[in-house]
Amino acid sequence: MDDDIQRANQVDQKLKDLERTLQQLQASLPTIVRANASLHPNFEPRTKEGDEVVLNVSSANDPRLSRSNTLKIISKLQSTKAKIIKYDQQREQETMKLAEIRDRMKDELLAIKKEILAENFRQTPQQFRSYLQSQLHALKDEILRAQSAQQHEEKQSTLSADTASTALTPGNVDVLNRVKTELVSIRQEMAQRLTELEQYRQFEREMQSYKGNIRDKLLKVKSEVQQYEQELSHAKRELHRVQSENDDYKKGNRIPKLLQETITSRLNILKEQVFQIETENKTLKMQLTKSDPLLSISKSLYVTTVDMHSAGEPLRIIENGVPAISGSTLLEKQQTVIKDLDYYRRFLMHEPRGHFDMYGAIITEPDDPKQADFAVLFMHNEGYSSMCGHGVLALGRYAVDFGLVRSTQQDEKQENDDEQDGNVQRVRIQCPCGVVTVNVEIDAESKRSTGNVSFVSTPGWAEYISTSIQLDQFGKVEIDIGFGGTYYAICPSTRFNLNVRESPTDDLINISALIKQTVVKKLQLSHPDSKELQFLFGTILTDGMTGTTPSSNVCVFADRQVDRSPAGSGIVARLACDYKKKNIKVGEKRKFIGKTGSVYHGEIVKVLNYKDKKDAVIARVSGTARYISRSQFCLEDGDELGRGFLMK
Repeated sequence: MDDDIQRANQVDQKLKDLERTLQQLQASLPTIVRANASLHPNFEPRTKEGDEVVLNVSSANDPRLSRSNTLKIISKLQSTKAKIIKYDQQREQETMKLAEIRDRMKDELLAIKKEILAENFRQTPQQFRSYLQSQLHALKDEILRAQSAQQHEEKQSTLSADTASTALTPGNVDVLNRVKTELVSIRQEMAQRLTELEQYRQFEREMQSYKGNIRDKLLKVKSEVQQYEQELSHAKRELHRVQSENDDYKKGNRIPKLLQETITSRLNILKEQVFQIETENKTLKMQLTKSDPLLSISKSLYVTTVDMHSAGEPLRIIENGVPAISGSTLLEKQQTVIKDLDYYRRFLMHEPRGHFDMYGAIITEPDDPKQADFAVLFMHNEGYSSMCGHGVLALGRYAVDFGLVRSTQQDEKQENDDEQDGNVQRVRIQCPCGVVTVNVEIDAESKRSTGNVSFVSTPGWAEYISTSIQLDQFGKVEIDIGFGGTYYAICPSTRFNLNVRESPTDDLINISALIKQTVVKKLQLSHPDSKELQFLFGTILTDGMTGTTPSSNVCVFADRQVDRSPAGSGIVARLACDYKKKNIKVGEKRKFIGKTGSVYHGEIVKVLNYKDKKDAVIARVSGTARYISRSQFCLEDGDELGRGFLMK
């Protein structure tokens, strides 16, 4: 294409040269005519179409311009005209070639356009815009150069007619302008196509989302249909079974299932009663004949117990075998047991009869029988405690079932909404921290306890809120200290990268023991009733949840003993601290989860100022209590290990 343009420029240059020659001849012709006219009056010039000059001479004897010269001039002019015609024909041919070039360029532009369209699908919109912008800038620069060259050509042509121009012709500038127009239209079209493409993609995304929703709905409908089919199949089988049973009943070949279950249940009960009677008869017979080995051996201790558990935490209740405990108050009786009868604790709590995490209770007389049905002393692997939530729940059920309640509560005014139900019996238990009210659920038909129990605590309060202690390897640690019948240090286990439900128990014990040791050394505790109650009993590690959100915790108390339950008295302490922090309100119930996954529920029922303790709370804690066994324990003479030991 560049060679064709060069040839067209050469033809244009030749035409311009011929035009200049013709102009020179025409410019000199009037001078020749005037000269002949002065010499030959009969000389007449005529001008015809095509600016062809014809000379008519009346005389052949012309001294200045002979006929032969005139014919030569005319011949030269005719030859020049033929050349001009030839050059015009060549120009027309070149013009046709240029037209062919333009058509070919147009076809190439269309091909480029198609290629650009195809390339668009392989390029991102940003890449294509950048490419198109660069092409337009290049074309713009080319047009500016062509225009500048054209202006320079015109200027040079006015100054010197002999200077040839090597720039692009106006025709080529027009071609470039049309190319620019084409590219601009391509750009506009591509912008429109890109917009349509984005709309299509958006539509495609919406369709995919719609298809996903339809698929989920179809799967849900399919699942429901399958469930309905299963229920229908089950109903058909059940109907077939009932029809078969009805046929058997009509024929007298079958006993109704309900009657079968009733008979089987009564037979099992009778079987157990027979076994119990046989065992009692055998034991009584052995006792009467003095053939019972346990009666015949020489022993220094003989104790009977009832074992229970609440949320997995054991409680061994001593029925018989412990002598009367002296003391005018319960705290004095506790001191008596510590000084004179502590061997019973080791005998029942430690191995071989107990274990490291065993818990027990000694039932005794209350300070004021009008205020409590009985009193209790709690014991563990290290000593004695002033309150035990799981122990109170178990003792409440035990008291109802074994007749320890001094008087029925049905005719008395009930203090709590839960007690207004005739299926709940109230038990008042004096603990070292005060009198705790226990509500035991009674089955309406059997009149027996169901195992669902709750208690209303003595006042609990927050002793320290968000106080810091310094722990080795951990730095400053923020803790709360609350009283729930006994004092607890409360700290989230997440501070030590531990999980109360999943972390190894030894890790939880070590951290709890470290916190307890530090608090005992650094912080002073006080109790408005007795100095014997102002000690730190244990550490509660929590999952960090506050407010009414269900929360897991583990309580480590005494000598690294782990509570299996969520810790009833610890729940009172946690509620008191949460209330002080304004994380919970009166009447809001909360779920507490122990190390074993067992559950207690707690709520604040009342807020008061207890002596010098402000914002003290009365809390209700509910859980379950279950029986395990009744046992007889003895200490044979000479059995030193039988007195109790612990494997740490």
